[in-house]
Amino acid sequence: MLKQKRRHQVALAGQVINALTGDAIAGARIKIVQAPDQFIDVVIFKAQLFGLPESLWVKQSYSRILNAPLEYLSPKIQEFHEGIIDPKINNREKLETFKILIADPSLNNRQKFQALQNILDYFQSDKLINAEYPERKYSTLDGWFYFTDLPTGSYQLEVSLPIAGMRYANTSIEVKILDIKNNVELDPNTSFSDRLKLVLKLNPTTVFGKVTDSITNELIDMAKVEVYQNEDYAISSRTVNQNGAGKWNYRLVAVEPNKPFTTLIVSARGYITQRHEVYLQKGDIKQLDFQLVSL
Repeated sequence: MLKQKRRHQVALAGQVINALTGDAIAGARIKIVQAPDQFIDVVIFKAQLFGLPESLWVKQSYSRILNAPLEYLSPKIQEFHEGIIDPKINNREKLETFKILIADPSLNNRQKFQALQNILDYFQSDKLINAEYPERKYSTLDGWFYFTDLPTGSYQLEVSLPIAGMRYANTSIEVKILDIKNNVELDPNTSFSDRLKLVLKLNPTTVFGKVTDSITNELIDMAKVEVYQNEDYAISSRTVNQNGAGKWNYRLVAVEPNKPFTTLIVSARGYITQRHEVYLQKGDIKQLDFQLVSL
């Protein structure tokens, strides 16, 4: 008698796109940060039973860990988080600490779920994580992703592009999965009819505006707007583009800002080069117009 293969049901599916250009984003990390107890209990049980892949501690992480809102974490999870971002503690020690934490009976599964996310975020560059842990996926070349076999209930998804540093801001969305027997779309009149066609938008850190002549106010063609000590730059054009955000003849999309200020250098043939200090945070979209003085 042939053994039937288990059919997996797609519970959530969608595409990650650039909020400004509409282009698909590959390699975005979509992770479940809030979920029903039934889902979290299964994830923690598997982590306790199988542990984390041993390959994690020999691989270098590309993730840029930012300080979490530690006031919302339990003391033990807070201490674990501080250890994860401590460069003086090696990766093997971090994994051993996690093994102790995941077995601690004084912590509930939701607290352990926070610890699991911390350590997986740190080692997020390892492809084994995406295959072995059901609470995170990575978008494909066309920006698409999907989750299968999720229990019913409310979920919160967080979308980020860790390998892009500060070029994109994270975003989140709440989705509800109802008890559906067949893999079909919900009624279009319901609030969650888009569970199989989610559109998750990442805001790119962007600077745009117009480069003009200080006397004539005419647009300057082929002016260069570049980020100092960075490879990001844009070349202005003779035409003005426009959308809901404003008008521009140059645009820097998904730039890497510097701290505390980002220096922009604006130059064009026949004009005096300018330097501007800009306070630019992750996900900011700012319009900056420049008027150049001729030589």
